[in-house]
Amino acid sequence: MIEAKIIVETRRESSQGYAVKIEVYANRTYKYISLKKYQKSKTLKIDSEIARRIGKLEEEIQYCNNNKLSLEESLKIIKDGIPDDKDMQIFLLKKKLAELQGETGVGLIEFFDIRIKEIEDLNGSSQEYKNARIQVVNFLAGENDILLNNIDYEWLQSFIRYKTKFGKGKGNVTFLLKTIRAVFKEAQRRESLNVKKGNPFLGLIKNNTTKEVCDLTVEEIKKLFNYEPRKSSTKKSLFVSQRHIDIFLFQFAIGGHDYADIANLKWTDVKNGRIKFKRYKNRNKPNGGERIDNMLSKFALSTIEQYGDKNHERIFSHIPSPDSPNYISRRQNAGQSLRRISNTLKLSENLKTKTPRYLFRSFSGDLQINALTIMQIQGHKPEGITYKYQRKLSYEVIDKEHEKVLKLFWE
Repeated sequence: MIEAKIIVETRRESSQGYAVKIEVYANRTYKYISLKKYQKSKTLKIDSEIARRIGKLEEEIQYCNNNKLSLEESLKIIKDGIPDDKDMQIFLLKKKLAELQGETGVGLIEFFDIRIKEIEDLNGSSQEYKNARIQVVNFLAGENDILLNNIDYEWLQSFIRYKTKFGKGKGNVTFLLKTIRAVFKEAQRRESLNVKKGNPFLGLIKNNTTKEVCDLTVEEIKKLFNYEPRKSSTKKSLFVSQRHIDIFLFQFAIGGHDYADIANLKWTDVKNGRIKFKRYKNRNKPNGGERIDNMLSKFALSTIEQYGDKNHERIFSHIPSPDSPNYISRRQNAGQSLRRISNTLKLSENLKTKTPRYLFRSFSGDLQINALTIMQIQGHKPEGITYKYQRKLSYEVIDKEHEKVLKLFWE
């Protein structure tokens, strides 16, 4: 509730006397509006001008309280007077709509469930949505849900602080925010849900565009072929370590592809000495994104033969499906194993499950291989009108360049 009165400011006196001001009060906060009028007395003297202003002020305060205006909004009314123009009426209607939206609408968890079912009905991957939903439920800590219309900057900041304190790094927080934003925007598109407009995520999601590219040399990668574990290693740990190395090199050998793509490979993707698949990260894009169609080297074929599970639909069944809740922990275990191997080999940088992609791209660049060729091998779609007229490069072209990169390691 807004309250106001006209006072004499007695804390300081100018050559003209004491300033006459309007004191506006709300929620233990005082604000002052100068009337550009002065009096010599410390007690307010009510002349005809002050009397008129008191009457006008009473009308303004009643107007502000009737329309439930905030302190800042009320200050504007008291300074400029009660408006009679359409813009103010539109403002008040929007304000009322925002209040109503804040009290009604669909909940975040509720719409997560709706969206997950829709994706699964279309045979899409919903695991990232399920993971984000779990994190939101944990953050709400017993609260039933939060309305999408009540998601604002403050709530998101609280979520970020919670995940930063109890989560596993900034990348994880960014990924969760992107998933929640995707759910929020999808709900916005549905007019029947009456989700508020605007983007409360603005400025909160940072895209890391300055990642340092892996700078390992050919000689360092070649050390993997002569890896010798500690003498205390068991046969099982020796086998697991060597399998991590071989899968890492397999990622590189087929063109520098992600660990998720290796986990997702099926026996039907292998035919006539080639491997054909679409990247897992593009699974929800129209048509699944670009199709990879790369040659399989002798090393790649031998890795499939050695570690492939012929009794399973997926080739490397020892890695959980990327859609499985166990996939992330298995990928993290692979990363830890690669880090130990890097330390044992005294590499200048630790190997990661993402490293093969950086390495293949970098070594291809060192060999001055055409960028369009590299993009096709790695499943990137070239942007620009001119590329709309570009057909896929032939096997002869891409296999020749692919082999140039592999000859750095396999003769």
